[in-house]
Amino acid sequence: MAVNLLVTYINMTNSAQNKLDELLKSKILSHSDNAFVKELKKGFYLLSRGAFFYTQYIKTKDKKNLENYDKNRYLIWNKISKLLKIKLMIFR
Repeated sequence: MAVNLLVTYINMTNSAQNKLDELLKSKILSHSDNAFVKELKKGFYLLSRGAFFYTQYIKTKDKKNLENYDKNRYLIWNKISKLLKIKLMIFR
């Protein structure tokens, strides 16, 4: 069940990245909007990677996947806080 949910999440984030690519290729955005969308796309990539690592951890119980998930989680929260211009307190 959890793996199916994570695979759906990965597919959703990949779809969002593809739509953002289409938007970038359309050349209708201003320079600053274009830069924001590129960063947003990176965020979706990180979300997808996090779900992938967690899926692999569930399947294999390999602690390396859990460590990669945790590192990625830290990266995505930094990306989200930067995009939303908020300060987060993440304790490691």
